[in-house]
Amino acid sequence: MADHELFELAVKRAAVYAQRLGLPRHDPEALRQGLELWYLRTRFAYRVPFERVLQALSRPDAGYESKRRD
Repeated sequence: MADHELFELAVKRAAVYAQRLGLPRHDPEALRQGLELWYLRTRFAYRVPFERVLQALSRPDAGYESKRRD
């Protein structure tokens, strides 16, 4: 898998997890605290920098809204 594809996958999965936890996307510190354990437990931890994932999620135009239906 290419690096950009892995990055996109990591961000999309982080977005779903953040939504499940009810984390506010506009608060970088809340995202950091809420996603830190998730990040350390995933296979992305050594290939996708956590800071880049957080930056992508906290951008207002990120477009990483989950399509999950309950």
